[in-house]
Parts: sequence; C-alpha cells; structure tokens
Amino acid sequence: MIVPEARVEKALHELSELIEPLATAVSRKEYLDDKKKIIKNRLIADMGKTLSMAAKESAAYAHPDYEEVCKEYRDACYDVEIMRGKKLLEEAVHRTWQTESANARG
Repeated sequence: MIVPEARVEKALHELSELIEPLATAVSRKEYLDDKKKIIKNRLIADMGKTLSMAAKESAAYAHPDYEEVCKEYRDACYDVEIMRGKKLLEEAVHRTWQTESANARG
C-alpha cells in the first residue's frame, strides 16, 4: 500500500489539530475523577456518625450529585478515547509512509 503524500500531510495536520483538544479532554477527565471523589467524601461527611461507613458509601454512590458526575466522567472518557483513536490512526498513516519512503530509498 502506497500512502500518498497528500494523505501524509493530512495526517500531520490532523495530529497537530488534536494536540489541544486531546489535552483538554484528558485534563477534564482527570478533573472529573477528582470531582467524583470530592462529591463522595462530602456526601459521606454530611451523613453524620449514625450510619456505618459502608452504609454512607452506598448512600453516596446512589446520590443524584454523584450519579451526575459519573455521567460526566463517562462522557469525558469517551471523548478521550475517540481522540486517542484518531491520533493512533494518523500516527499509523505517518509511520507507514515513513517505512515506504525508507524502503523506496533502498
């Protein structure tokens, strides 16, 4: 398979365009992971001392605020994986072209 130079140029352009959105998506995912922990701990702290820790955790996991941040985290994970997939594809195109070019030179 010969990769046309136009496709390689497109791959490099796509890679350069992915840098900032991927970084933003990864940082959002990490932020939401921390936010899940904060919400859970806040909810547990607000429940007082009458419940066991297991009961507090169960109640926190079932709370609408925790459920909402879990949905946001799920969406952030999806966004990151889609962008990583695109990045891998464009890198593969570039690597294939590099190999073909080296083989053509002999």
